[in-house]
Amino acid sequence: LRALDGVDVQVAIGPGTRIRLNGRPARLADIRPGFVAETVRRGARPALRLRAFGRVAPVTEQGRILAVRDTALVLRIAAGRVRIPLAATTVVRRQGRLVALRNLRVGMRVGVTRADDGSAAVVRVLRAGA
Repeated sequence: LRALDGVDVQVAIGPGTRIRLNGRPARLADIRPGFVAETVRRGARPALRLRAFGRVAPVTEQGRILAVRDTALVLRIAAGRVRIPLAATTVVRRQGRLVALRNLRVGMRVGVTRADDGSAAVVRVLRAGA
């Protein structure tokens, strides 16, 4: 971390360190250079808490729909299967137009942009060749 006076400071992170990004639970890998952060620690022990704040780029995944449920989509992506929660605010687009969630079908190729909480913010139905 870089302290307010510009000095670089090393802070030990341990298995018990609670990490939050923009107020939500996070992993150490989610913390990026340029984020504002603060730690709480006692003595030379690993930090008890690391709180960071910064702009997080949206995560987009592409794959084929394996299942459509009321609360989640299950996709086959390059890395395997992934379950993406759906939210009341999830938007579905097909050929640029808004469509209802019920229009999604098993086998469709989709791109899913996730919200900060990991749920689907936008589901775009992709063309067969896309």
